[in-house]
Amino acid sequence: MRRGFSLIEVMLAITIITLGIFPVMYLLSSGTRGVKVSVREVQAVNHAVTLLELLKGIPFSTLNSFCDSGELEAAQEGWMIYDRNTEKMIASEDEKGVWDVIGSEPGKEFFRTYLGPLGNGTDGPVLSELELYFYERSAIIICSDTGCTIKAKVMWKSEQGQRDRHVEFKSLVMESR
Repeated sequence: MRRGFSLIEVMLAITIITLGIFPVMYLLSSGTRGVKVSVREVQAVNHAVTLLELLKGIPFSTLNSFCDSGELEAAQEGWMIYDRNTEKMIASEDEKGVWDVIGSEPGKEFFRTYLGPLGNGTDGPVLSELELYFYERSAIIICSDTGCTIKAKVMWKSEQGQRDRHVEFKSLVMESR
């Protein structure tokens, strides 16, 4: 006599295996999402720290001239687009990526000329371009007679669309005596 599996036993085995696979698939996809979020946060930190370190390297007297009214605000909104023809990042056609600066003329000139999306660093822009998912990079410089406080911030939308995300760093440049 031949013994085999009945249809009910086969269906029960398939159901148990399927119920075991779904949690594993969920764990894999949530792990991938977590890695994406972490990569974005690391890149945002790199953008903000690069801007902060660049501004920290400017002498106090120059920073102070950027803030003749005591404060300078600069924001680079929008993003850069990769042009496959030239194989370079370029400013989007609606002129996003250009620094909007509230402050003195020397400050405006510095941000737009040297830190602009197509700034005149030796090999292109001084700052790396804002990737597609970052929508703003900003700097606020507040100067007094003895020092300047610099805040650098990068913002982006979260993957889940729940809220905006940002990283912000602060530093101080003092007058050397």
